[in-house]
Amino acid sequence: MSSSSISLFSEQEIIAEVADDTYFYYEYEYFDKNQVKINEINKMIVDNNEIIAKQDLNKENFPDGFPNRESKIIDIAFVLPSFTMAAYDDSFYNFFRSHSDIQAGEYVSVDIHLLSSQVPSGIDAMNNHKSIALHKIRDHLSFLLPSSNFNDLDDKMVDEGLIFEANGANIYDIIILVHQEYVTQEEYSNFKKFVENGGIMILLDSNTFYAEVDYDNMNNQINLVKEHYWAFDGQKAWRDIKERWAQEITEW
Repeated sequence: MSSSSISLFSEQEIIAEVADDTYFYYEYEYFDKNQVKINEINKMIVDNNEIIAKQDLNKENFPDGFPNRESKIIDIAFVLPSFTMAAYDDSFYNFFRSHSDIQAGEYVSVDIHLLSSQVPSGIDAMNNHKSIALHKIRDHLSFLLPSSNFNDLDDKMVDEGLIFEANGANIYDIIILVHQEYVTQEEYSNFKKFVENGGIMILLDSNTFYAEVDYDNMNNQINLVKEHYWAFDGQKAWRDIKERWAQEITEW
């Protein structure tokens, strides 16, 4: 460990919180800069709720009751957050808590095994508590859209580009995400391309695309790259940026 004592947070008002397997830093300045966007989003929510209320009041206009069961075939994909499951599985956050006193210019080369984690797949990913919301939404949508197609994917499949046809066109009309906090650069780029192609992406969690990991297909594990004021090169870890794509994700 370096002898440097320079504080990474000397000019920022930051509260460190450790609770329920989370470890985050909150910057008040971040919220100030984004207040306009927050207000816009809040207005969209209010407007949308008004539309839903009007639909509910006019439900008798639907011949078969409400909701009106859609007959159009829609291809919908649910993406299991398998990389995030791995990060929370007695792994990344144990490291963060153990080395919360590390400052800028210092390096950590112990406990670095905690910055790599096995990725669950198959039935393990389906049964993980982070998948519960997707199961419930699938059940509800299968009633609303009985003619549509529903598909289960995971982060590895998106990382490999399996949401696109060979010609680059989208396979699915809608992609629904829950807690995709940890993604690879390739996965992030594929999600962005999906939206650019005209696809609809529904995000059910507030810190989607927060952190970058890389995926080791040979060993089926993720390794931390950058997030939560940490970076990792496979040999040592050090203090770095808080959020990997903080500015970019506000633009799309």
